[in-house]
Amino acid sequence: MVLETYTPFILMGIGGALFLIVAALVWLIMLEMRLRKLFRGRRGIDLETLMQEIQKDLDAILQKGIQVDAVLENMESRLRQSARHIGLVRFNSYGDTGGDQSFALGVLDERRSGFVISSLHGRDSTRLYAKPIVRGESSYQLSHEEKQAIQKALSSDA
Repeated sequence: MVLETYTPFILMGIGGALFLIVAALVWLIMLEMRLRKLFRGRRGIDLETLMQEIQKDLDAILQKGIQVDAVLENMESRLRQSARHIGLVRFNSYGDTGGDQSFALGVLDERRSGFVISSLHGRDSTRLYAKPIVRGESSYQLSHEEKQAIQKALSSDA
C-alpha cells in the first residue's frame, strides 16, 4: 500500500532522471561536434598547442602593427616638410612689356616655411630671384607681388 502511494512519485523521479541523462547525452554529443569542428584539419593537436600557435600568430600581427606605425610616423614627418601651400601671382613688372609675363611663386610647407621665386620679365632681359621664407616671413625685403604670392599660398590647401 505504501508502495502504491509513492509509485507516481517514484516514476516521476525516474522519468526526471532519464530526462536529465538524455539532456546530458545530447549536450555531450554537441560538445564533441564543436570540438571536432575546432580541431578540424589539425591532426593530433591538443588545445595547449593550438593556443600557442594562436599566440604566435597574434605576436606576429602585433609586430607588424608596430612596423606599420613606424612607417606612418615617418611618412607624416616627411609630409610636414613637403610643399603644401603654393601661390602664384602674375603681373606686369615693366609698363612696356604687357601680357603679365612676370610672376612671383610662393611654395610653403605645413610650418609656413619654404621659398618665394620672382621672375621679372622685361623687353631685353628676364631676372630671377629666390628668397627663403621661415614661418611666413623673410629676412629679405619682399615685393608687393611676393607678399601676395605668400598670402595666396597660405590661403590655399594644395
